[in-house]
Amino acid sequence: MSRKQLPTGATRSVVGSVRGLTLLELLFALLIAAVLIAALFVTATVGRMSYVSADARAHVHQQVRQAFDHMAEELREAGGTVTVTGGSQLKFQVALGYDLGGSCPPSAVCWGARDQLGADRPGWSVQYRGVNGQLIREILDDGGGPQGPPRYLANDVSELAFSYAGGSARVIEIQLQVRRASQQLPGGSVQAGPTALRTRVRLRNT
Repeated sequence: MSRKQLPTGATRSVVGSVRGLTLLELLFALLIAAVLIAALFVTATVGRMSYVSADARAHVHQQVRQAFDHMAEELREAGGTVTVTGGSQLKFQVALGYDLGGSCPPSAVCWGARDQLGADRPGWSVQYRGVNGQLIREILDDGGGPQGPPRYLANDVSELAFSYAGGSARVIEIQLQVRRASQQLPGGSVQAGPTALRTRVRLRNT
């Protein structure tokens, strides 16, 4: 086959079909990109808030559970003098032993508390109370003075109340609410329950 020859002086021109984006198409592409970025940001924010909220909820429930467990274990052995002051302060004694002699009454249960070293202290007391959003446990001497540093049983305490039914009932009721506040939490805070959580402890000793 013979190739067709162009006339002398003629040139071959190639017209391309590629064209650039119009302004409308560019704006539409930018809009789609902005929507995708916003969706990713919202998803990340919601995920982070969910994590922070779950962590705070676990914290407040753990604080309440640990405080209740500790107090219930100790209060079951309580007796002697049990007093509630102002609804938010509980003072009691525990049984140290029977017929211990010394400053204890003969042939009777000796009431008191144990100091930080575990030594028996007849006439001393244990006290629970709230201070600056914390539930603390203190050891008081026979004059009511604190001995040694307090033990912290719960943080972020927003509500604390004790009540004591004496006589044959001998039951201590504890109400405790723990709330963690943060601007990162939904509503600004998370608490252990819609109302203060309660536990009742029956004293074994009389």
